[in-house]
Amino acid sequence: MTDILGPIGILLLISLIWSHATRSSQEEKSQRDTWEETKKWAATYFYLYAFMVSLDLVIQWWAG
Repeated sequence: MTDILGPIGILLLISLIWSHATRSSQEEKSQRDTWEETKKWAATYFYLYAFMVSLDLVIQWWAG
């Protein structure tokens, strides 16, 4: 499952960050606030992806 999770997860991570960045830039905000918010969301998505991969590895190890 990790073979599938890797590319799909990376594409999902990139698309979520991109959609958040474009949505934030459409609103009336300063460039710095938009960049700080995008970095926050990028970190959140990255940690979520890392958790998914770790969980998958634990399940594979447990299953044998």
